[in-house]
This record gives sequence, C-alpha cells and structure tokens, in this order.
Amino acid sequence: MQHRIQRLFKLLNLLRLGQSNIETHSQELGITTRSVFRDIQELRLSGFAIRQHPVTQNYVLHSGVTLPETHFDFEEALAMVILCLEAGRNNQLPFLDASRRAAMKLMQTLPDPMVEDVAEIKNVLEIQLEPTNPLTHSQDVFHTILDAIQREKVLQIDYKSPVEPVFTTNLEPYRLYFNRHSWYVIGRSTLHMETRTFHLGRIVNFELTDRGYTIPPGFTLKQYFGNAWRMIREPGPDQAVVVRFSPLVAQNVAEIHWHPTQKILRNEDGSIDFYVTVSGLREISWWILGYGKEAEVLKPLALREMIRKHIRELAEKYATDGPR
Repeated sequence: MQHRIQRLFKLLNLLRLGQSNIETHSQELGITTRSVFRDIQELRLSGFAIRQHPVTQNYVLHSGVTLPETHFDFEEALAMVILCLEAGRNNQLPFLDASRRAAMKLMQTLPDPMVEDVAEIKNVLEIQLEPTNPLTHSQDVFHTILDAIQREKVLQIDYKSPVEPVFTTNLEPYRLYFNRHSWYVIGRSTLHMETRTFHLGRIVNFELTDRGYTIPPGFTLKQYFGNAWRMIREPGPDQAVVVRFSPLVAQNVAEIHWHPTQKILRNEDGSIDFYVTVSGLREISWWILGYGKEAEVLKPLALREMIRKHIRELAEKYATDGPR
C-alpha cells in the first residue's frame, strides 16, 4: 500500500487535471471510493479549494491555490517538505500547523517525478522533537503578539507567574521565541522597567492597545540571553564551570554542542573535563544533576555546593520508604 502522504500528493495531481471521477481516482490510487472521499475531505480541511464540477461532477482542484513554478533541486525540495511536514505533525511546534499545508502546496509546484522521489524518501525520514507544551488556549495571544510586533503596538497583559501573584503590565514585545518545550515572548515590561521573558501559556488576559513603541535598534536574543546556559541569565559576572564526566557518558556529552563557549579536554581514563562559561549557575546545575553520579563539578565552589545541597535534600526525601 502506498504511503499516505505520497497518496495525497498523487490525488492532488489527479484533482489538478480534473479529468477523472472518484471511481477513476480509486483505481489509480488502489484504494476504495470511500477512502478517496475521506482524502478529499482531509485536503479540504488543509486549505485546498476542491470543488465539484457542476456538469461532470468530477472533483477539481481550484487553480487559485497553485503557486508559480519553483526551481527547487531535489535536496532543497526534500528539506522543505520534511521540515514543514514534521513541524506541523501532531502540533510538534504549536501554532505552525499551517506548515503541513505549505508542504502540500509546495509539492504541487514540483515535477511529477520529483514528487514521487520526495514522497518515497519521506517514508524513511522522521524528526522527533522534545516534548512540547501544546499551549491549547494560547493561539489567540500568539497571533496577537505577532500583530503587535509587526505594528509596534503595546500589549496590556495579565500574567500568572509561578512565584508571584497575577500581575498586570504593559508589554512592548520584541521577539517571539520557541525554546525546547514552549513559546515565549521577550519584551520590555513597564511594571518591571526592564526587558523580561514571558511564557505564552501564563498570559491569562491580553489586549492590544493603540500605544506605539520602538524596538531598540540592534536588539538580539544573543545579546539579551548573554551566556545563559539556556534562557535564564542571572545577574553578576559570568562564571567559568568545569565538570568531569565519567567514561560511561563522556562520549555522549562530547558529541553534542551544548553551549557556544564549551571546550572538551579528554583524560587518559576515558573521562572528559567539560569547560563552559555561563551567565548564572541554576540552569546548568539542573543539567548536571541529570547525569547523576557520572558527573562531578570541579569548579566553581559555588556550583559544587549547589549540587551538594541538592543531593543532601534528595537523600533526605528518599530516606524513608514513602511519603509520610
């Protein structure tokens, strides 16, 4: 049986020609007429204008959705289709489900032989991102923030912080940023009189105002985050960190580019010393703890003490057979 995506591409080509009926599509695709109707409905839900001809009763793909011919080579087409399909699959990147429709439309601009080749290779390639926050109730705020940034209009938001009561602030949004699990907006908060990071899922109310603002010239996320391990930049000078990883995990750690400042020193026993300079110790401490006894902080002493405190409290928590 043909792969489902490949089958949809072939059905789109048949509908574009508009010269055959459901029974012919069924024969061409090797599926039942009921499955053809189901596929047509799925394509309609994906944004394709498929109409039934009033005379022939054939289903036809409206020409208005086709794009000008592109000049993608095979590798470019494959990369675009895979990235778009995977980004939109199962809400892996919330609010980018339109990427799946984009991939289908892109395939419409390619020569038929290339469509078949791309669809065939797509069968054996799959991208799995880390688990994400679906942000089920945040789609409106996502698009409103995009609108605010484009028009440079201030947003008034009510924000539910994990460590503070709900507060109201005027937000001048600079960037929408997806990191690992969720979407964030970075901008200047008038309540805090500084640039801050806000999690989209914690914005409980929002309103686009008519007040304008200007994004600072030269603002970049690299400048804002500094050498934060991931997203939390703490005040004070950057700190040089050295962690020794045992031979059991050394190769796995060394293979990944975790941070722009990292350096690796290999030891004779198979362990590695991992050097990095970070703007704050909390985030990297959580990462180190994930390696358990296979990681040891050599410096700074402040981080070593932080890890020791975690271990002590963890030992106390597990000193008994269960919660009291």
